[in-house]
Amino acid sequence: MVLLPSQIAASTEHTTRMEIQEMMDGLTPPTLLEQMTTAVSYLRVASRRDADDELEWLRCAQLVNDGEYLLGVVRSTAAGRGTDRDDIAMSLFAQAYAFRIASVAIGASLLSGGERLLDVRPANMSIALGRHRPNAVAMNHVKFGSGSLNDVLFDEHLAPFVATAHAVANERADNRVGENMLWGNIATGCAAAFGAFGAADHRAIEFFDKSPEPVRAAGQYVESTDGWAWERNSCCLWFQILPDDPFYCQDCPRNPAA
Repeated sequence: MVLLPSQIAASTEHTTRMEIQEMMDGLTPPTLLEQMTTAVSYLRVASRRDADDELEWLRCAQLVNDGEYLLGVVRSTAAGRGTDRDDIAMSLFAQAYAFRIASVAIGASLLSGGERLLDVRPANMSIALGRHRPNAVAMNHVKFGSGSLNDVLFDEHLAPFVATAHAVANERADNRVGENMLWGNIATGCAAAFGAFGAADHRAIEFFDKSPEPVRAAGQYVESTDGWAWERNSCCLWFQILPDDPFYCQDCPRNPAA
């Protein structure tokens, strides 16, 4: 039985435990993944078996644990992003990486009413580049994960990624990369995942309230004319790509219009 995203993403404020259980009956990991990619077509998530063989798949475990390898991949994207600076390239790579990984974890949680997670541990995932950034995800095994959303996403994946990126950038890169900036990119990637699923609401706020301190310090939701908008506390350095004609992200603290 395939459920509409609107059916299983309904707020738990209006969904009883029995109704949630009925939704979960028969929900398999492949079905949940199908619902995610139906709800947000540009996620580009597939099982490794079904992934595009023409793409070069990069193992997340190596990106997360091998700083030299990560820096080499980041440098390969720099020119395409319009920069020759390691710090800018690492910053932009981290934000795109966080969105791709977080969208799988957060999407699965949202579309199962908070009852299911997919296994987003680095050893189970690979990414492919497109347009000089992380652009697609393949899962070695499409299976449910265990633990809380925040623990699995941060403790087992994104926090080690930040630690590796920060360490190698400050040892080998041509410019230092601030840890707060990296966490700002991680948090923004997570906020973008909630936005992709139309869930920039109390569910996103609760998620950030339960997140590690560096994530909570990285930004906050503020009321806007369209509901809630993410506001970050650090800059991703995008504006420095064209310093003579800078472009500022809408949520950037440096944005003169913010």
